[in-house]
Amino acid sequence: MKCKSCGSKLPSGSDFCPICGAWNPPIPMEMLSDEEHLNMESEWFAEACMQMMEENLPYINEVEFDNKMQELITPEDARWLALLIDTEGSLGWILFTWRGNRINKEYRYVYHYSEPYISIGMSERESKATIDEASRIMTTKAYTIKRPINTEFRLERTVRVDGAKALTIMKQCLPHFVKNKRMAQLCLTLFKYRINPSRENFVKVIAELFGKYLKAEEANDILLDMTPTQFENFMRKAENLRDKYLRI
Repeated sequence: MKCKSCGSKLPSGSDFCPICGAWNPPIPMEMLSDEEHLNMESEWFAEACMQMMEENLPYINEVEFDNKMQELITPEDARWLALLIDTEGSLGWILFTWRGNRINKEYRYVYHYSEPYISIGMSERESKATIDEASRIMTTKAYTIKRPINTEFRLERTVRVDGAKALTIMKQCLPHFVKNKRMAQLCLTLFKYRINPSRENFVKVIAELFGKYLKAEEANDILLDMTPTQFENFMRKAENLRDKYLRI
């Protein structure tokens, strides 16, 4: 059985995708009302997260790249997309907080985690076709947001992916990256075993690597300033910290 959200293979007897976390209920979705679906999904996913936290279980044991996406992204597409991300986008990690099963103003389940991402944004008026083409390659949908520029707003066409899909694209584009090459290498290393490690452990790893916790944009500037030898030593340290804090 495959995940209805990302198409990844589901483990036997599991209702949750180990790659994207989507709930795949045994009951056909069309048999549930919107309210029933939301309530059941929240409860079931919350219980899965709670079990993971209580038993210290990894959300996934090993990151599996999306084979279908790897086949869809041609070398030409990967080269073009890498250039676009280098010039108009960003990639790295982001911290999330997931809350479920709300009772009044309190939440029964709260899960803090980190995840890799890729984001590209350009002026909609000038570059809608470009972003829409990027969204096609990244197998996701682009959207338009209002971006404040001084005292005015600019319509920005944006495309964004995270999780296993972001890692897959990083892997495909890695040979062609320039500005983001080292950041992509770092993300592929840190998220090798889990695409959503606990925020506490991830922050600890980043703090030990850079001396303090940094956002991905800040960290990328430091990576670019490293000599090849410094970066090689840095990546060895990253692998050791990953195995120590992010494997479970």
